[in-house]
Amino acid sequence: MGFGGGRKDKTAVDLEALSTLTADDILNLSGGVVVNEAGQDRDFRVESQSSTHALFVDASTSTVGIGTSGPGDYNDSADNLVVYRDGNGGITIANGVNDYGTIYFADATSGDGSHAGAVQYHHGTNKLFFGTAGTDNRVTIDSSGNLGIGTTSPATLLDVRGPLTVNSNGGDVADGAAVPLTSHASLFVTGGSETSTLAAGSAGQIKVLAMKTDGGDMITTVTPAGWKGSGPGTVTFDTIGDCCVLQYIDSKWFCIANNGAAFA
Repeated sequence: MGFGGGRKDKTAVDLEALSTLTADDILNLSGGVVVNEAGQDRDFRVESQSSTHALFVDASTSTVGIGTSGPGDYNDSADNLVVYRDGNGGITIANGVNDYGTIYFADATSGDGSHAGAVQYHHGTNKLFFGTAGTDNRVTIDSSGNLGIGTTSPATLLDVRGPLTVNSNGGDVADGAAVPLTSHASLFVTGGSETSTLAAGSAGQIKVLAMKTDGGDMITTVTPAGWKGSGPGTVTFDTIGDCCVLQYIDSKWFCIANNGAAFA
């Protein structure tokens, strides 16, 4: 049975007669149904009680819309299916209490390519997984909000199993300048005796200070300093390789690691 194709070997259907069916009538189609088999520019639309485009197939753009008559108007990188509602809306994936709900990104029909990328939720443990390259659980968020990288059972707010690289180098700190708080690490390249300052940070912030080139001492005044009863303290770097790691805890900078730097 075909609609809109004009094929003579198909059984014709009187669409006007179908429009007279009542709510109690049942339409049985024992065979397949093809809409627009001839591939013409003929859209297909289903109405609901409150929407004129509950389902819309745009023939000219080969896109499908739910709640919209213009799915092809959206970004063509992701307009195969567009769900629209004038107000709060969304898509719900519903499963049993111990089941998985999954979205896969595939470039093959089997093997790792069939689930190259993944977003998956397990209702039994209330864990959310993110996957890449055929591994569905590269990153895990558990029911307590703990984030695990390389583990599906994070023990702390951030639990990383494996090497961790932090690359944020603020570069050389000029003589008399303030050490920038926006970078993870700052280097000292001195051309003589120089000074710098480190102001108050934010809770939990970590700062790495290191001597890269020794043309003279670098004395950094830290305010406030956790190794002092109150007020500022100083850290002196006088040899290439001198470095320290400071963390801002309870409104003060504390040294949590040191190699050669002198504190006063």
